[in-house]
Amino acid sequence: MDSRLRGNDGVMKIQSFYESVLYKINTIESGWSRPIDNRCFYVPCAVVYHIGSATTGSRFNELTIRLSTRNPFYVLFKNYSLPLFLRFSPVICVYQFFWFLFVVKKRQLRPYLAGLLLAAGLLPRMRKKYRALRRNDRLTTAELAHCLGSAERQVIESIMRRKREQGRGNMLL
Repeated sequence: MDSRLRGNDGVMKIQSFYESVLYKINTIESGWSRPIDNRCFYVPCAVVYHIGSATTGSRFNELTIRLSTRNPFYVLFKNYSLPLFLRFSPVICVYQFFWFLFVVKKRQLRPYLAGLLLAAGLLPRMRKKYRALRRNDRLTTAELAHCLGSAERQVIESIMRRKREQGRGNMLL
């Protein structure tokens, strides 16, 4: 299981990621998780080496499609307030539409639907986690929306830069 470093009184601790989100989305999930003392370490010069698909054996298979469908919904259910969800729903819908087209192209509709069912089944549990996490919030919904917009722009710029460096086009990222 993946883990990350957190600080507590100057002592580094290793804590496991939430058991409910185990695949691919850990990077995003780690940014949302709040440690007990409300501190996480951001290390901009850190280098991460990732061996993609080493666990499942291929990039696109039933497991990766099912979990890649389920996990973004976990993050949304657990971390977005209703106003924030409504504000970003156009972007969420566009992403889901293109993900659906990709899944259909790969002929992986069954695992896609299984991922949706898994996400829907755990909606009450994720909303319970949402309420527990919100007790320690320090940002307003507007401040969080601003942070999300800024982070999304950085991600898009990073993807476009990598594609340019690889000599690939940036059409639809």
